[in-house]
Amino acid sequence: MVERRSSVDRFLKKFSDTLGFGVNDLVSYAPTGHKVIGIVVDLDPKIRKIYVDWGGCGNIHQHDPEELQITMLQEKSVKNKMADVKIKKITASMVGDVSTTDFIDPVTADLLNKQFAAELSNSAFYRCCASWFGNNGYPGFEKYFLRQGDGEAEHAMKIYTFLSEASVRVAFPVINDQQIATDLKTIIKQTLVKETETTKNWQIISKSAETGNNVAVIELCQWFMKEQMEEESSITTLYQKTMNIPLSGGLETIDMLLRENDPIIK
Repeated sequence: MVERRSSVDRFLKKFSDTLGFGVNDLVSYAPTGHKVIGIVVDLDPKIRKIYVDWGGCGNIHQHDPEELQITMLQEKSVKNKMADVKIKKITASMVGDVSTTDFIDPVTADLLNKQFAAELSNSAFYRCCASWFGNNGYPGFEKYFLRQGDGEAEHAMKIYTFLSEASVRVAFPVINDQQIATDLKTIIKQTLVKETETTKNWQIISKSAETGNNVAVIELCQWFMKEQMEEESSITTLYQKTMNIPLSGGLETIDMLLRENDPIIK
């Protein structure tokens, strides 16, 4: 038994040496450019997987070696702080002698908080566009963009409610000035780009939720992806229509159609 354990230890050490880091090392991960720090808790040489406890909160994710980077900070004080955080999290999740469920891991919660901010920013963007259209004689476009702005605000509050019910602190962002173009066709193009970026964000959140086995978040992502399919379809149709007609005549027809409640232009 001792000999077998020794053989396993040598195998793990060889695997660890090949990767450049091992158990108890601090590593970083930046799925959206924002780094999070975690500690390696286990290695599986057979399938080349690394198991990381992100933030020391007991939320362990499985990763490929290529996804992770060794951090410059390997101090014992950092690891001790993570241990303290884990203890506090376990204590906070206790109701009497019952441990409540963690529905969201820290990485996914951070991504959802960022998406909450993005939805609010998108809502502000749509309303600024609506103001431009209203000031330039396009009441139909104005009505369409106000509807879209209301939808983005509802999306933000859906995320807020979800995070709140999962006992995750919601960070309210500062909304910066919205930079919009000064011509109709470029504004429509800007809008389409924003919607495609939003879709990509939800794909990243969905992948993070699957990695952390966050079933509730996966369901939330499915709802939002269906919404994005509708919104991208709507703005794509609008973009195609406006790009293929002159600035006069045809735009007035589209503007009249947009005054109706159906946002899709046939």
